[in-house]
Amino acid sequence: MADPTWMLSLREADAGSDTDVVVNGTTGDIVEAVPGRQETATLLFSSPVDGEPAARQRFETARQLLEFAHTGARGRDDDGVPWYRERLPAAAPVDSQVVRLAPSVDVAAKSFRGVWAVVVGGQAANQTFSPRLQLDLFVLADEDDYADRSAVEDALGEVL
Repeated sequence: MADPTWMLSLREADAGSDTDVVVNGTTGDIVEAVPGRQETATLLFSSPVDGEPAARQRFETARQLLEFAHTGARGRDDDGVPWYRERLPAAAPVDSQVVRLAPSVDVAAKSFRGVWAVVVGGQAANQTFSPRLQLDLFVLADEDDYADRSAVEDALGEVL
């Protein structure tokens, strides 16, 4: 069994708190992400993880983010500070497109850092043995800049 290497935190509809989805690995530019820029991360769901749902179930949970990824707006203010606006319908499977993508302690020790970002697009590769989810992310901040989702939303977001 492989150790998890990344954690994707999202807010499922009516959950009341964040859902953490274990990701077995990621590829793309997210390890050098800069707030205010759009980056792409490919999330890998392959290995079983003790105490966690199967890879397919973790993939399906994360894939919900793609359904309404196109419904918001984002940009940078005159000072270069990122902002976003969300407009999700009541039937959306998530309460927010804002996610936290953070490395495990072992990965963080290699100087990769987590980010807060808005999912703005992507695609799912629904492969039988190793599903992959490509997320197009507008990076809002480094993970350490905000204690939790509420702090990110209060500082940088607007829900329409």
